[in-house]
Amino acid sequence: MSERPHIDNLIKLHREWFKDYKASLRTEGEIVHVRWAAPKNQFNSCDFAIGCIHQGLLIAGGDMGDAMYEWHDAITLKFLAETQLDYFAQKCCASETGRKLRSWYPEKVREEIRQHEYFFVGDDPVQYPHFQEYKGQLFDAAEDSQAWMCLLMNLNDADGVETVLGEDWHEIWPDIGYDHHTRLIAHWVGLQMAWEQVKGEMERSEF
Repeated sequence: MSERPHIDNLIKLHREWFKDYKASLRTEGEIVHVRWAAPKNQFNSCDFAIGCIHQGLLIAGGDMGDAMYEWHDAITLKFLAETQLDYFAQKCCASETGRKLRSWYPEKVREEIRQHEYFFVGDDPVQYPHFQEYKGQLFDAAEDSQAWMCLLMNLNDADGVETVLGEDWHEIWPDIGYDHHTRLIAHWVGLQMAWEQVKGEMERSEF
């Protein structure tokens, strides 16, 4: 598991959601097509094309979002199913949110603020003289990525964001709330569960 509660919850949610899904395979030359869908229900399905265009490319499409993932070497369904989530996410090269298929998690930001207060402000409050003054605003702005960036910019123009979040704030805090998108997790979990269903068939074939 990821040791990040918001991610762990999404993984658990998708495993439960996919419990009745079935994988169906079709090969077209060196391309392996995997359809991941619930029986008698084509909604909320996903289609994976492994090795499309070149052998290291995975294309995911359908109701779970469109994305492309790219490796330098040839890939298989078995390989994809055995990847770690963070590594899999690094291979995303195109999606609805850009090269990174990611989303903003307010509670992740708030937990980072709590950790910052406990480990840094509490240890050296003189270095963070305006933290308590802006703590409430930080928690409120965490709800939305645009509000968060606006607050950081306003702090920088006012008392100096470094007096609240530290001198290295620009390296850590602007993107602090981003993590893997639920659709990326759906792709990753779907590939794992599809492999569990079809690995016997695929291991007996060239693919």
